[in-house]
Amino acid sequence: MTVVVFRYGKVEQGSGYDVISRTFTEREKCGLKEIQAFKLPMVAVPIRRHSGYRDLVASRLRWQREAGLMSRARRLWMAEAPRCGAGGADAAGVGLRDVMGALHALLAGAAAACALLLAERLAHASRLSRLRRERTTPTFNS
Repeated sequence: MTVVVFRYGKVEQGSGYDVISRTFTEREKCGLKEIQAFKLPMVAVPIRRHSGYRDLVASRLRWQREAGLMSRARRLWMAEAPRCGAGGADAAGVGLRDVMGALHALLAGAAAACALLLAERLAHASRLSRLRRERTTPTFNS
């Protein structure tokens, strides 16, 4: 059973989609997310080992799947996930004003990184020049 978080609670997937399609508008449906609480194992038909019915049941289940009977039963009993209206045509575009804050943060970070790089290069150059001066300075032992 797949569980959908719905208005501060959990709802079974089939009945949840029906309630969602009746409750929410098309725009609100696009913002909903489904969280799978736990993974279900594959559905199996238990048959006694070495039974003559194994091949018969397997062929009939395969036939039902190929003929579309299983998908028909699934559509009949399970409500399908709500679709966003018109493929998201009602979504507003993103302009430069919307991303201006992120752009400012990016530029400030780049400027800080460049300033830090310059400070490291200056500190390294000054340390190298100090080490060179110390090597070339003669020491007199008395």
